Amino acid sequence: MKFLYLSALLLSQSALAQLGADVLLQNAGSTVATDAQSGQVIEAGDFKLTDSFLQTLFVEWKSQGQQSFEVNRWFRQILTHDFKGAAHQWTNIQKELPANLRDTGFFAWTYLTWKLELNQTFIENWRVARKLQGNERVKVALDQFITLAAGHGWTTKAKPFIDPTFKNELTTLVNPLGFDLELLAWATRYDATYAKAMLDRLPLGHPLAMTLATSATLGFARKGEIGEAGKLLKRRVEPELEKIYEVKELPKYYITLARLLYQAGALEAADAFYSKIPRGSEQFLAARAERTWVLLRLGRVGELRGELQSLSHNVFKQNFLPEVALVRSISNLKLCRYADVAEDFSQFISGHGKWITEINAGLANPETSKISDSRIQLFEAAIAQKTI
Repeated sequence: MKFLYLSALLLSQSALAQLGADVLLQNAGSTVATDAQSGQVIEAGDFKLTDSFLQTLFVEWKSQGQQSFEVNRWFRQILTHDFKGAAHQWTNIQKELPANLRDTGFFAWTYLTWKLELNQTFIENWRVARKLQGNERVKVALDQFITLAAGHGWTTKAKPFIDPTFKNELTTLVNPLGFDLELLAWATRYDATYAKAMLDRLPLGHPLAMTLATSATLGFARKGEIGEAGKLLKRRVEPELEKIYEVKELPKYYITLARLLYQAGALEAADAFYSKIPRGSEQFLAARAERTWVLLRLGRVGELRGELQSLSHNVFKQNFLPEVALVRSISNLKLCRYADVAEDFSQFISGHGKWITEINAGLANPETSKISDSRIQLFEAAIAQKTI
């Protein structure tokens, strides 16, 4: 008894797939496919039916009866994992496929481009395949296979190009599911119009969640809906960072978002996010310095003068904070304190001599530059990730 139990456990995945295909074939009708050249009956055991799509493709091919040598050879190539060989035959085989196998053939061609990692060709094929009406069984099998194989991370790795027309097709879907949902999330990741709705459809920890959250938050802020932006951060962004155990990344997200909002002219919103950055975080000092520009443009003179006084303390002399002297000089100029403006420039030159020397050396020889200001690194990272 134990021997039988262990034997069952040791069945390979390939054997199970072939067994499943044989069971399906029992319900596929009485038509039996044969090799057009040898006349031998085509059996599931002759092939590598290692996934649900290949199993369904085999059933469909066999149920169509006898085919030409070229058609049978092409299906055999796919079903024995000669994907490159089958792909090379696609141009010619299209003319050989009978009408009842043309849609099935295109679904198979789409599968081949996926397996061969021809990512952009696959996207173009998928766009066509999802609209085909023939052979729903094979179409569903392809959709299920691609959805499972792609998971949630394929688009961020493959970075497919979605043209505006295809994006429009995706956004008109009433209830996008599976791989279509993944493509839609990728296509709308920087589009504030769709970002919030897309975010609601994606699970926590999705690779595109933070990008969509940034776009959605920026969209709310531009419309003056700061409360909605705050709710989104509390409800989605913070849980996202907790999900990946990166709560310490939240200040980085806040400062990047504050910079984006500042550039967009949403000054009140920018101030709110600069103010969220906690004392003790790596971004705290940079946030306080950058916030002075916000206060200056908002005309909040009292807060500005207090912030500038704090940042001018001797304890910060070793930090690169060019905003302080510059904003203070502008503020003094607006208050007609001309002597203080001249003093601000003198302090800037004397206090930043070290940095001026390093910057000039870096400009003269970029290869050996040692400047490592954390804010510069943050901007470079944000630019590389297209979050700024």
